[in-house]
Amino acid sequence: MRGKLAVITPTERQAVNFFWQRNNENYQTFITTSLGINVLSASRNESGMRLTTDGQTYQASMPEELIVKLTGWQLPIDRLNHWLIADVTDKDGEIIKYTDGLIKDFIPACTVNMQPSCPTETRVIYSDYRKVNKLSLPHQITLKTGQQTFKLKVSGWL
Repeated sequence: MRGKLAVITPTERQAVNFFWQRNNENYQTFITTSLGINVLSASRNESGMRLTTDGQTYQASMPEELIVKLTGWQLPIDRLNHWLIADVTDKDGEIIKYTDGLIKDFIPACTVNMQPSCPTETRVIYSDYRKVNKLSLPHQITLKTGQQTFKLKVSGWL
């Protein structure tokens, strides 16, 4: 998928371009400025996460900790593989659906059960579903983690 990502925190607001590619549980993501300048790139495979920003490369087995350390963002990046495509079930957390059965709101079980590995008050809001290869996929996704909000507007599914 590709699109625009707005990051809103109590102290900043920024908009970047976003590219996400997944292969099962592995993924690769690139965040660039509107001029195409690479801000951050990350890849995840069975050996952990590799993140590059400001010309420096970092590795970690716990991606969320690395993201917080380098950006301050409470972004549950490993869970995004499923959350971005609304691939969640009742066992994953609380789900509210639209009348047509598509997922509108999702509150992860780790938030409901207050697990320490989950950012507090995590909520995912889906809207603007469109057909992509016979699947209904969200084109607007809002992820709220505590006082941080990540708004993703999908311009294309690859």
